[in-house]
Amino acid sequence: MAEVVVVAVAKCKDGEAERMRAVMSEVAAASNEEEGCLSYVIHGDKNEPNRLVVVERWVSQEALNNHFTLPHTQKVGENIDALAEPPQIYFCEELPA
Repeated sequence: MAEVVVVAVAKCKDGEAERMRAVMSEVAAASNEEEGCLSYVIHGDKNEPNRLVVVERWVSQEALNNHFTLPHTQKVGENIDALAEPPQIYFCEELPA
């Protein structure tokens, strides 16, 4: 199966970025321990302090699907009120150079 890359971009409400960073740090730590996770990294946008960008790499779609069933992924939904708008999520595949 082909590697799957997920890029999620979320804009937090004013005053909520630190809470969401803490939540996402917990999710990232647990996700990086999952079988099939190659990397799960949170980035802060240097130009927009309320924007978080998550880049995930998974060995397969099956591994990603399993990720969505695990309890730690529910923490994102439990804190969705911290976001100013729905996150933009991109499911990507590497293209030949």
